[in-house]
Amino acid sequence: METLSDMITVTKLPGRTAADTLFDEIRNACLSGRFAEGSRLPSQRRLAQELALSRGVVTEALERLQDEGYLETRHGAGTFVAALEPIERITTSEKEEDVGPKLSARGMGLVSTDAIRADGPLRPLAPGIPALDHFPWKAWAACRREAQILASAAAGLGPMDPQGDPNLRDAISRHVSAMRGVNCTAEQIIIIPSSRTAAAIAGLVLADPGDAVAVESPGFPGALGGFTLAGLRILPTGLDDAGIMPDLIGNEARLIYVSPSHQYPLGTVMTLERRLSLLTLARERESWIIEDDYDGEFRYEGKPITALQGLADSQNVIYVGTFSKAVFPALRLAYVVVPPAATAAFVQAKTALDGFSSPIDQRTLATFISSGGLARHIRKMRGLYSTRRRAIIEACARYLPPECEIKGQEAGLHVTILLPSAIDDKDLASRLRSRGIAPAPLSRYSLGDAVRPGLVCGFANANEAALDAAIRLISEELSA
Repeated sequence: METLSDMITVTKLPGRTAADTLFDEIRNACLSGRFAEGSRLPSQRRLAQELALSRGVVTEALERLQDEGYLETRHGAGTFVAALEPIERITTSEKEEDVGPKLSARGMGLVSTDAIRADGPLRPLAPGIPALDHFPWKAWAACRREAQILASAAAGLGPMDPQGDPNLRDAISRHVSAMRGVNCTAEQIIIIPSSRTAAAIAGLVLADPGDAVAVESPGFPGALGGFTLAGLRILPTGLDDAGIMPDLIGNEARLIYVSPSHQYPLGTVMTLERRLSLLTLARERESWIIEDDYDGEFRYEGKPITALQGLADSQNVIYVGTFSKAVFPALRLAYVVVPPAATAAFVQAKTALDGFSSPIDQRTLATFISSGGLARHIRKMRGLYSTRRRAIIEACARYLPPECEIKGQEAGLHVTILLPSAIDDKDLASRLRSRGIAPAPLSRYSLGDAVRPGLVCGFANANEAALDAAIRLISEELSA
């Protein structure tokens, strides 16, 4: 005769008690129909004996199963399986693509976007990582203590303006005006978690589902998820050494997404002539420009280029800034500068998406900026990154074959090494990762036609010796 121990197995799992596991096993047996509706369970004493469990464990599990409606007790008769609609449980090996509800077209689009994620420990040449060991952590901690003291007041613990902390918005308006030539007031600034969020909000507020957005190709994959979430069509648009080519921007583009101060990932700095042409085209077509200025503070040849937003009346330019490069990536604070006519809509969309960012982090950053800490840190990092930039360029000249070409060295925290056309950059990047360095393959940033193979190499988070060794590894793998 089949016993209960033949039908269920109580295996101790990390973080789960024996009572939890017994509850799960009996619940699943009830839902799947293995325990038939109306069938009687053995007594608690017999259950404990068959399963080698204590009476207390069995009692706890059965009481919870009764409370949640899987079992019912009939006075004088015992415990029975309640009337339930059996649920067919599909094991991993049985799953097929056509089983269950389908994703929407928008959901399928999100799955297909190739988000580049950091994984594992920080490695030399990983793009987008600043010199975290040179960040002024003591000064930041002092600013955070001050923010926590302010937040301990009753007003600091209540709901926060979803547009962002007023002190932070005021500090940012002064910072971007001085550093990037952006024309704005604090009322035009909205605090968001990242530039990806900016793409999603802009797509929702400035375009309708099915509208088109022109994006640089190769370009920043993170923005694609936001635009796809908004239901927009992606129009990959080619680049040359002056930046995105306006003649290639489709007439149907409602939005134009660009990174003019240091194109990601090729590093092109858009020329003034091209910037003015782009502004003229957008004005004539009544299109919106979304300017992603992710690392515009770091320029090594001449002064930082004035933001695109500062060149026009800015009524059709959305400026996006982030602190992931100037401060540290885990902070997750960014901002958009929006024309006054669109501010209310952006705030409402941001509220609907995520409410507001951490008040403590916002107040800490506001104090850090207002105290001059951010400006001092940027000045110091420009010097450090300039040295490291020179080191990686010299190492490339020393070790790499002449067919390789270095792009984007004028600004930012990375350079891109263009490789001979026969190279599979994804395979090369995989082999380099196994050897301890993490450049990104350029082909992963291609949004349209295939681009020349290459490696996107961050230089900010490694010293000169590590950069020299990393480029030497690339040379060895190219020769293998």
